[in-house]
Amino acid sequence: MSESKYGGGFVIRLVVLLLILGVVIVLFYQDKSLVAESEQKIDKALALMGVKTADGGAIPKGDVNKEIGQDPSSTTMDNNFEIETYEFNRALPFLQKPYLTVVSENGGLVQMIPNGPYK
Repeated sequence: MSESKYGGGFVIRLVVLLLILGVVIVLFYQDKSLVAESEQKIDKALALMGVKTADGGAIPKGDVNKEIGQDPSSTTMDNNFEIETYEFNRALPFLQKPYLTVVSENGGLVQMIPNGPYK
């Protein structure tokens, strides 16, 4: 059997590069499933904008927390409006996170704005 012209280190480097490629492929697959899950949560939350309450008032902002299943990442006040931002994680940290901005006034839902990589 003849010796490889590349030496013994070639096989080791090839195996390491293939392992790195495998890890990247798995991360992209996991990221795709996390984004799909985030989009489903955002769709559920956006569906609340079309719901009418029994008394004809605004939907309570707490319903958004229940529908999404997480607390807001940040909350700010602007005059009488409370602005909450819900961020959804990704497997690849260098890609932009999908997020949802919820605007409420006096505890009632006013507007929801999907931001980031969303449809």
